[in-house]
Formats: sequence, structure tokens, C-alpha cells
Amino acid sequence: MHINLMLIIAFVAGLIMDGAYNTLGVHAASSIFLAYCRNAFLSWVIPRGLDDHLTPSLKRLDFFPFLRYATFGLLAYLVFYYSMVFFSPVYFIDITIKTLLSFTVSIFFTLILAGVLNGLD
Repeated sequence: MHINLMLIIAFVAGLIMDGAYNTLGVHAASSIFLAYCRNAFLSWVIPRGLDDHLTPSLKRLDFFPFLRYATFGLLAYLVFYYSMVFFSPVYFIDITIKTLLSFTVSIFFTLILAGVLNGLD
């Protein structure tokens, strides 16, 4: 997918989340950040020799490359999101705790959902 289209889709998805949670653009900014970093994460995760335009899914990748991709993406999103919410280095411990707790729960449900949708690819 072209980067410009990906950024537009991320912005719209973030605005929808912001509308649902009344967060005034924080999800939109985090989604755009994640969409911008996506190609770098894919280059770190996809084994050499596979297609560069591979859609990262549990079916197309093995478990551990998919887990690395989900981990990088989720951590980047959560660190950026909580940094924007608190917007001060004074709250470093709060940002770290919330990021780690959210990451633990989110990666658990991401892996369950990826496993359930594994055959639908």
C-alpha cells in the first residue's frame, strides 16, 4: 500500500477512535505515527527472501516474526499515545506503567484475534 494512502486511512481511523473516546486527536496522531513507522517495522520483521509487499498476518508469517511485528507496532503506538496524553516528562513512570499494562493486555488479545482469523487470510 502506498504511504500516502496508508497515512490517510490511519488519520480517518484515528479520528473515528477520537470521536468515540472524545480524545481530541490523540488517537489520530498515534495512528499516523504508526502508519509512518510501519515500513521500518516490516523491514525488521520480514525474513529475507520474502516478498517486500507481504501483508503481515499470522498465516503469511511465522508466529515469531508476526509477534515481533505486533510488538514493535503496539509499543510504538502506546508509547506515542501515552506521551501525547500526559505530554510531560514528569509523568515518565505513569507513561511506562500504563504502556506496559496496556501492552500486556493488548498483545494477548491481538494474538488471540490473529489466531482466530488465521484461516480467513
